[in-house]
Amino acid sequence: MHSGERFKAIAAEALYEKLAMGEPFCIVDVRTESEYAEAHIPGSILMPLHELPTRLTEVPSIATNRRHRTIVVGRADARGHASQPHH
Repeated sequence: MHSGERFKAIAAEALYEKLAMGEPFCIVDVRTESEYAEAHIPGSILMPLHELPTRLTEVPSIATNRRHRTIVVGRADARGHASQPHH
């Protein structure tokens, strides 16, 4: 699998549908605490982007080495782009 195939964007509506159908995901929210407090996906893990490198082992799908889909939620701004892989 090429690195470009490991990461996909998903529209909010499509994610909502998958969650409503019961598909299991680990959802990591990389926004700030105040943004998370305003609104967030129930069950998501708050992990602000600046803390991400030191907290990756807290992500269940990474910590247990399972092939479990992880969704990263962020804002559509420079911080959101910073969380995407660069080639």
